Amino acid sequence: MTKETAIKLFEQNQIRFIWKEENEEWYFSIIDAKYMFMKI
Repeated sequence: MTKETAIKLFEQNQIRFIWKEENEEWYFSIIDAKYMFMKI
């Protein structure tokens, strides 16, 4: 796993992230985020 692709924990849930160097922004998987919020 590198800075460009990462899995981060948010309240013990895994969310996939991708780093875009040209924009210097993180993008996350909306599917992972949706799943996390459905579990709450």
